[in-house]
Amino acid sequence: WGTTGLGNGERVLKDSLRVEAYGTVDEVNSALGVVIAAPGVPADVVSCLQEIQHQLFDLGGELAVPGRNVIDDTVVNGIEETLDRFNAALPALKDFVLPGGNAGAAACHVARGVCRRAERRTWTLARSEAVNPARTGTPTTRLANNDPRRRRRVSSAISPSHTSPGRSSTSRRPTTMPDGPRRLTDNGTPETP
Repeated sequence: WGTTGLGNGERVLKDSLRVEAYGTVDEVNSALGVVIAAPGVPADVVSCLQEIQHQLFDLGGELAVPGRNVIDDTVVNGIEETLDRFNAALPALKDFVLPGGNAGAAACHVARGVCRRAERRTWTLARSEAVNPARTGTPTTRLANNDPRRRRRVSSAISPSHTSPGRSSTSRRPTTMPDGPRRLTDNGTPETP
């Protein structure tokens, strides 16, 4: 009881590290589906995320078959180039962003969290079993690390007047900043000390 078959026919426990890794990659894929389904997501973002969904299927397949290598530099470089293109039009982040803002931004926040978990699960697997060493966590790392700007891209397209996705204009809770906690003003910007 409690076993499942890998892509090579091997039976493993359902909570094995390998099943956890590819299962969590599958969760990322589902979370990106929620982002795509959010109202107002721009066509170029939908197209990008759908391509990434296909790549996540490939990554899941790679993880489901020990010794299989599907993800290569072409995939990773393609993700990097696309995300760099999206990021080029955005100003640098100066503050942490609270999850939320609108449906698209909130869905991106959830996808980012699941993506980071997939990365951790893949690294955990790599410490005990053979995993394509050049790709361990790379696609999920790129997605998770660039997600705040992608959330901003989705947010600004859905709600252009919303300048700080995820931050309520009435929020007065302290926000942890690199230089220490600060409060937010009524318009959502950090108070200066």
